[in-house]
Amino acid sequence: MPSRTTSVLIQHRWLEHGRAVLLLASVAEIVLLTLLPAHGPHDLELRPFSDIGPALRQPLAHGHAAGAVGNLLLFLPFGAALCLRRWRLGAAAGAGLAFSVSIELAQLALPGRTTSVDDVILNTLGAAAGWAFVALLRRLGVGRA
Repeated sequence: MPSRTTSVLIQHRWLEHGRAVLLLASVAEIVLLTLLPAHGPHDLELRPFSDIGPALRQPLAHGHAAGAVGNLLLFLPFGAALCLRRWRLGAAAGAGLAFSVSIELAQLALPGRTTSVDDVILNTLGAAAGWAFVALLRRLGVGRA
């Protein structure tokens, strides 16, 4: 029969593996949703807030809000996973920024994809928001035995 110390170490290892799997799953989800060719226009939008502005002014018109919210939500699990892996907020937001810029650059070569500065802004905010949500839950003691 394993000792209590051994049981705690095994539990800790499983938690660490689970956190790594969550991070990998979030990266896979982002890659699958953003780096497959699509049907539609192949655009380059370098003007900041060209999508965010209309989404804030007229959220129900032309699906502006859906696109903006989708880009924000896409990176929430990534930021949450980084928080669970004990990254600091600035590092998690920086990783979200770097990952998003990488995706947008890759989309330049993919048919039917739009490369947009607003996507980078929203993805980075999404990573930071995911991190903040997990940090808040931890602060409130959610998930602790």
